[in-house]
Amino acid sequence: MTSVPDGATRYDRIQGRIRRSTVVETGLFVVAVGIAVVLPLLNGADPLLVAGIFAAAAAISAATYLLPGRFRWPVVIVVAVAGAAIVVPLTEDGTSALVWFAAFFGCQIPVNAMTSRAQWSARLSTAVGAPPSAAHPQRGDKVDHLALWTTTEHDFEAVDPAWETLRDALHRLDGRDRTLLMLWRGPHRLAVGGDAAGQMIVIGTNDQGRWIALQSSAKPEDKTFRQTLEDGRDIPFATELVRTPPQHVVGIDLAEQALQHLHRTGSQHPDLTWWRDVTVLQHLRPKEVLLNDA
Repeated sequence: MTSVPDGATRYDRIQGRIRRSTVVETGLFVVAVGIAVVLPLLNGADPLLVAGIFAAAAAISAATYLLPGRFRWPVVIVVAVAGAAIVVPLTEDGTSALVWFAAFFGCQIPVNAMTSRAQWSARLSTAVGAPPSAAHPQRGDKVDHLALWTTTEHDFEAVDPAWETLRDALHRLDGRDRTLLMLWRGPHRLAVGGDAAGQMIVIGTNDQGRWIALQSSAKPEDKTFRQTLEDGRDIPFATELVRTPPQHVVGIDLAEQALQHLHRTGSQHPDLTWWRDVTVLQHLRPKEVLLNDA
């Protein structure tokens, strides 16, 4: 069993993003109900037919909440198509299909919210160590000073982490079981991946909230990013192997400098070389880092 550092909280890993419902999603649900109910009625559709299809679609859609996460969306799509095939003959102008699809997929919005809430509760139930943080980037919360790191079995978090805790998490990155450490400090973020005993990647955000990558050396002037990528190395970052140009492969010393400066000052280290390039950062930023975008 992985030990829990002082001041940190350990959770069992849960795949995917756990998030709150947004105002946009609420608006989409209202629009879907309008398309499924109001629009057909304004066009003279039979109220009983509309109500019947809507009720069936809503009930079946709600029932998909009981499905395991990995099977849910394939089943949702199959059921949506099968249901449409059944209701299409009920009207000649396609109104029945419109009601079915709008109601079925519209009701998936609150179902998704319920699923995320259940996942969040399940995550909290596995907490060991310090009290869980009330805020989390995956849920769209703004955080001030928070560290997250992962193993293959557990997620860890520390609110207002001590430097010793961060440094230990950094030095424990091994390129196998531990390949990701993230730090939030005010408006800035830092994500570190790789192996503390060898090759690492460090990416972060600048004062404009845009992603930047730490450089260990300058890019050769006679080579494009794609050409340097061909000379790169595959470095484990979160759950992915990221092909990394040589100039963005750093060692533990540079990674520690970047992490310590952000932890202490709330800003990226001004004396290190940071590179902002859309192509580079689209390639170097793994999915798990994107999942934690607040």
